[in-house]
Amino acid sequence: MKTSFLILVMGCLALPLHATNAGLGTVDQPVNLGAQADPSRIPLGPVAVESNYNYGLGPAISAPRPSLHGAMEWEKGSILDQNLASVFGITVSNHDAPQTPVEIRVKGWPRPEYSPYTKEQVVASLIHCVLRSTRGTLKHPIDIRILADSSDDAKRLEKYSGEYVNSVVDPDDLPEKPTPVPGCVLETDSNGVTWVVFPDCADAAKPAAAPVFMPFRLGGEAGPDLPTWLLLPVWPGTGVSRADSLAILGQPYPLFYDRFKPSTGGGPEVNCLFAGKSGPTLDSFRVVDGETFEAIYQYPMVDSETLSASILALVISAAPSDEKPLSVILRTGKSAPHDWLEDFQSCEGWETEVTPDMAAGKAVGERIELRASFAWDAAAARLSRGALPKVAAARTITGQVVLTAGEVTEKVDDGLPEQP
Repeated sequence: MKTSFLILVMGCLALPLHATNAGLGTVDQPVNLGAQADPSRIPLGPVAVESNYNYGLGPAISAPRPSLHGAMEWEKGSILDQNLASVFGITVSNHDAPQTPVEIRVKGWPRPEYSPYTKEQVVASLIHCVLRSTRGTLKHPIDIRILADSSDDAKRLEKYSGEYVNSVVDPDDLPEKPTPVPGCVLETDSNGVTWVVFPDCADAAKPAAAPVFMPFRLGGEAGPDLPTWLLLPVWPGTGVSRADSLAILGQPYPLFYDRFKPSTGGGPEVNCLFAGKSGPTLDSFRVVDGETFEAIYQYPMVDSETLSASILALVISAAPSDEKPLSVILRTGKSAPHDWLEDFQSCEGWETEVTPDMAAGKAVGERIELRASFAWDAAAARLSRGALPKVAAARTITGQVVLTAGEVTEKVDDGLPEQP
């Protein structure tokens, strides 16, 4: 059910216009999928970022986005940069928006040969990323200025310059709707991925490459209580099988932009399965997609909430059906069971089996194996089969799917402008 713009922006008033101190969050980037792109739409991919008072978010929006799990191939080569703005030579500067103008600089580069998009489409998607990270009111609108090296680009892109309003301070000043970005609309699919859609695109639409969803736990000094985990879409390189694509959820994911103190050289681990751990987290993680569809966590050494969030992100990414469910297997040693064991054993649907723990052909102890079957209803954003302790999925008022600690019966306010 849609929430009115008034209800949404009033909910936003409970949040500060800027973080009061350094904290973790995300900004969106327009994602470059190379030859696997849909020419009629561009996905927005949130990435982890740390900033102080939201300063410096613009450069993170347009920064290069390395493809960490294989290159994106096309008929004449491959690319590693998954940020469309970066490969088109477009940068953002919004040090203190909306108090100061947002400058979008467009270099005179030619369109990358492999990309189906125009500069206009990339600039439009980039503006949406800026608007989703900044609040503009009637009193302090977001002043976006397009600065193009080429006079031809300047003429074509002039329509995107102007003042944008997407929030209010005084309900009496409420506009009828947020300022539109010319030539496009936002759509959020059932998996929670937001797309910039071009209704007048002449090229035929085609399915874009599918992402997996990395569970990123919010926190820090300015971290909100809800949602607890964001699901960041991650697109592997060309030709990666579904099993190998899902397997990256059992690996660290270090993509992070430090806009606060980059000289420290540190940063958070985005994948919650490995965040805040000084020692080993997982012995191994494997996904099998064939006659059987199963994922095996070997000796996970995390708390119940983290393990549940990891499994739920895996299930959402895999989108198993009742006809082909995903079997999740957890293995731990009987002599040294981990903290999550009791919670999972008491959770509905999990079966326990004790088997010999073999090494070099000999039994060296006993192993506890837990198994449960899962299916995912993307339209309802809920499990249609299976259960997990302490963690649930929820849909935000703008359509994103997030994970929360405990049950959630209402949509979560993510503070973003409502989509038409």
